[in-house]
Amino acid sequence: MFRQYYAPLCSHAIRFVHNREVAEDLVADVFYAFYTQELHRQITTSYRSYLFRAVRNRAYNYIRWDLSRQEPLLTDADWADAEAAQPDHLMVQDEFYLALEEAIGQLPPQRQKVLLLSRFEGKKQKEIADELSLAPKTVENHLLRALATLRTILTEKNLLLVLLLPGCTLFR
Repeated sequence: MFRQYYAPLCSHAIRFVHNREVAEDLVADVFYAFYTQELHRQITTSYRSYLFRAVRNRAYNYIRWDLSRQEPLLTDADWADAEAAQPDHLMVQDEFYLALEEAIGQLPPQRQKVLLLSRFEGKKQKEIADELSLAPKTVENHLLRALATLRTILTEKNLLLVLLLPGCTLFR
């Protein structure tokens, strides 16, 4: 389960905490508790939904904890660095993700499923074909057309350059 869900759960956690290292730590903590406390015996829903909910709750707890910490006052020299560092990058990234979600919502349902399974859940085309009862070539065509549509929409919104930021692997 760790290999299957680790990457999608990290991606899910990053949406909340905006920090890859923190997201990876949160996911690792969830899996550690899942194993040591034998939570799999108590789960009545699907493991997938439990893990995503647990990661989301851990992320909320982390954000609550992080906001409650006292931050020291910045000196004049530090103020200029802090002002230029993160907010612009975070704003562009948020704008990109909103546009991406909107663009994915415009895709036909089957194409949307294939894209989400491939790019956001990390499944291989063969696995997707088996899961959706499709031919592997059909999955490949859905994926190519979905990515082409997303490229077009994001290019029109001048957001395709965001993909050059470190860590973005959507079109690779």
